[in-house]
Amino acid sequence: MKAIRSTLVALTMFVACRVSSSGTELHISTNGDDSNPGTAQAPLRTLSKARDVARSFPRSRSIEMILSEGSYYLNKPLVFGPEDSGSKEFSVTWRPEKGAKVRLVGGQPLHLKWRPHTDKIWKASVPEGTVIDQLFIKDKRQILARYPNYDPNERYYCGAASTWERMAGWKNPDTAYIHALHKAKWGSGHIMLKRDGSGELYERMISIDTTTQGNRATLNDELRFAENVFEELDAEQEWFYDIDTHTLYYQPGSGVDLQSAKVEVISNPHLVRFEGTSDKPVKHITFEGFTVSGASPTWKMTTDHLPNGGDFVVHRGGAVTLTGTEDCVIRDCSFIELSGNAVFINGYNRRATVQDCLIKNIGANGIALCGAAETMRGEQFFTVTDETIKKGRLVRNSWLAPGGWSAPPEDLTPGPKSDDYPSKCVIKGNLITISGELEKQSAGVLISLAKENSVSHNTIFNLPRAGICIQDGSWGGHMIEHNDVFDTVRETADHGPFNSWGKDRYWIWADHTGKHNPDAKKNCLIDAMTPTHIRHNRFSHPIKTTHSWGIDLDDGSTNYKIYNNLTLGCAVKLREGFYRTVENNVFIAADNNAPGKHICFNGNDDVYRKNIVVNISGRGVWRGIRHLPKEMKEMDYNCYFTPGTTPTFAGSKWGVNLVDWQKEGLGVHSIIADPLFVNPKIGDYRVKPNSPALKLGFKNFPMDEFGVTSPDLKKLVPSRDFLTLTGSTTTQNKTISGRSGKLVQFYGGTVKNMVDEAEKSAVGIGEITGVLIMHSPDGSALYKAGLRNGNLIISCNKTKVHTVKDLLSIANRLGKDRPVTVEIHNDLQERKYMLKQLNILQSDDK
Repeated sequence: MKAIRSTLVALTMFVACRVSSSGTELHISTNGDDSNPGTAQAPLRTLSKARDVARSFPRSRSIEMILSEGSYYLNKPLVFGPEDSGSKEFSVTWRPEKGAKVRLVGGQPLHLKWRPHTDKIWKASVPEGTVIDQLFIKDKRQILARYPNYDPNERYYCGAASTWERMAGWKNPDTAYIHALHKAKWGSGHIMLKRDGSGELYERMISIDTTTQGNRATLNDELRFAENVFEELDAEQEWFYDIDTHTLYYQPGSGVDLQSAKVEVISNPHLVRFEGTSDKPVKHITFEGFTVSGASPTWKMTTDHLPNGGDFVVHRGGAVTLTGTEDCVIRDCSFIELSGNAVFINGYNRRATVQDCLIKNIGANGIALCGAAETMRGEQFFTVTDETIKKGRLVRNSWLAPGGWSAPPEDLTPGPKSDDYPSKCVIKGNLITISGELEKQSAGVLISLAKENSVSHNTIFNLPRAGICIQDGSWGGHMIEHNDVFDTVRETADHGPFNSWGKDRYWIWADHTGKHNPDAKKNCLIDAMTPTHIRHNRFSHPIKTTHSWGIDLDDGSTNYKIYNNLTLGCAVKLREGFYRTVENNVFIAADNNAPGKHICFNGNDDVYRKNIVVNISGRGVWRGIRHLPKEMKEMDYNCYFTPGTTPTFAGSKWGVNLVDWQKEGLGVHSIIADPLFVNPKIGDYRVKPNSPALKLGFKNFPMDEFGVTSPDLKKLVPSRDFLTLTGSTTTQNKTISGRSGKLVQFYGGTVKNMVDEAEKSAVGIGEITGVLIMHSPDGSALYKAGLRNGNLIISCNKTKVHTVKDLLSIANRLGKDRPVTVEIHNDLQERKYMLKQLNILQSDDK
């Protein structure tokens, strides 16, 4: 009887609703009542009730769920299942009424009685059981009491400093959350303070968003901040919630009247969830025109390791999460001040669209598309164990490295195990800025375990790491086009506005160090099955700040077509991988950001041709590290230019000119010439009709089709200066910092100081330090001891080696015939090698 009665009520509501030839309307209002029929005159009140009512509507016409102006509170997720689906002919659309501003908020309003606590701080009693993860006053997120204080002009975390000594002044440090950069700036970790059996404090790592360096990963002692500490409530807009006394403390800004101000507390990380499966998907639901604001932080739940040894750890959820959908659309929405991921497209999804959205002030990723772990073949995941590791005052769980890193795969079946991954999804026309506020290993758009998705016409800027990141090669076929990505890699290192990894099944750890496995090429396409195209994008980097690779095809990245792109202040880097074609691009590099290759396979079938390469503040136009250019399929027909100086190339030899380069059979048709750009001052890097680059086969491509197309979003894109070739552009200083790159004889081979970001990246270390082995010839003492080209010596007889001078000084002090033990860095672990003492040369180099 109850079921029959519910059906009759729903049918009554359907009859009462407005029905037209175009569809059925159901109205919701903050002033409505869930016993109403849902008409414009008598609307419903809650979204969950409206969803339930709409389930019994016939799907023979479209359904519009229309919300009147106001804030709608979701202190638990609004979940859509297959029963809420529309169809291709008759979709279900959720939208505001015309002209209305509608907020979806992951919490609830509170009506509080404020009273003074000090002359600046106010307090109010909160109902018992209330959860407060974030506080909003007058629709704006406030600042959880922190040290150091929030300063939007500070580069790291909007304020960073050492916290350990500061703890002495905290009465209850157990409440503190500490967020810190990875020691090498490859991500971030998140800490809570605990006490051991003797009552002493230690730092317990709750999560870390990068797998880089595995168990050896440590956190930066200076680039961190602490929040949720009562004693640090000392600035405007800061707050603290005492859970034990149910008291909220707040220091308002000027002009805020707390007695009348709207107060909202946030407790829900997931506002809207689409929950289907590949067998029973959620179909044809559109969400458009909403502001999604206020979602709880998810860094405590960032524990899901993505596969293939890629560097990401994620939380598989967002303010809006799509799992098991077909043809669902998120359009024209604003995702503002959310403390986790904005949109997470998880597992099976087909033709999901996120279009023309503003995504700003986000804790983690802007938009993530990640297939289910179970779709991946082979042993490609880090495994978290119950064992703990203590390093100094930091305690963390131990990880086991992927089994697939040590040997070629046993399962060589191409492709995924199942269809539980995103495919044919469209990420188009979105403006994404200031994401990764808490989780630094994040991206504006992240792709992993996915196939044939499109990322186009997005404008992405002001991020700590990549704007667009493809975390692994599984399963390729993506189209990355017409994006405008700039001012990224602001707080991290060794990355680019576009970044990819390809530690797929073919890849083993030896490939990272240059000891390539013979089956790599044969197996490289079993995961990266179809080419990914990167075309018609503009990637820019502010050359006055940090280093950036530009288009960074990192470890193992395979099967890419890169053409018709413009890079400014950065270029392209190819690491070990296969089948990469780089053609018809304009690379405006600066200093040591020139195009190059690191540690590449022989016979890699890479092609590099018909590009324009300009270095506006340096001589280098090609930088190879442990790379022989002849291992490429083709490198020719390129136009090189360095205003006021002569371009140089680094390959098998360092710093050669074009004539000597061509004597080795390289780039025999390439030239040095001014490409004659049309108007660089306004960003037009097309070439004039008389450009010498055109004679090499270069073809102009449009310079006005990058980024968002929505007029409203275009207004939010900041103006910026473009690089010119006149010498008037301010550029950064080189990162060599006085370290000599002179080659020095050592045990029958040659060594030199590590001098720059490129060499640091090739080795996989977090700082410019140590001594690189440049040549370890067969038969030399170096070679016999097991040392090879590219090894980085970081200590000698247990003493740190920072420079060649350090190394020679330590070795000479031992005296003749005393053994020398050197330690090398190889990213996952250090290894020691013993050398028989020989005559050591002196060096005065720094």
